[in-house]
Amino acid sequence: MVQAEEWTEALAAFGAAREIQSRLNGEFSRTKYADLSLLDQIEREIESLDAAGTALDVDESAATGEAVLASGDFTAASEAFEVARQLQLQMNREFPRSQFLSSQRAEELEVKRQTAESAPLWQSLQGESEAIDFLLR
Repeated sequence: MVQAEEWTEALAAFGAAREIQSRLNGEFSRTKYADLSLLDQIEREIESLDAAGTALDVDESAATGEAVLASGDFTAASEAFEVARQLQLQMNREFPRSQFLSSQRAEELEVKRQTAESAPLWQSLQGESEAIDFLLR
């Protein structure tokens, strides 16, 4: 179901599996069917499904930042990267067991935001450097 992108059905199936495994763990804890790690795995899958929409938003905002950065719109790129970073941070807080948890991705988006925001200053510095080189010749 997950690979076929039937998200609602997959979430319902994982919810049912969580209930059953939780019952097995509670009522039949001494049987071979009791498995705390399986319950944990099911709960991580549920969080990942819950976070999937936000993860797509992060990807879309980051892609927008890349596109407008390539076109030279540094302000829009900086804003898009900041939106993506804030969404990533929100996802990290709200879904800490999700497969989309990534402090590194939030840091990478911050570096991209700072790079986009500082690009006009860099261009100005490059212009000054060229003027200095010309004057020194």
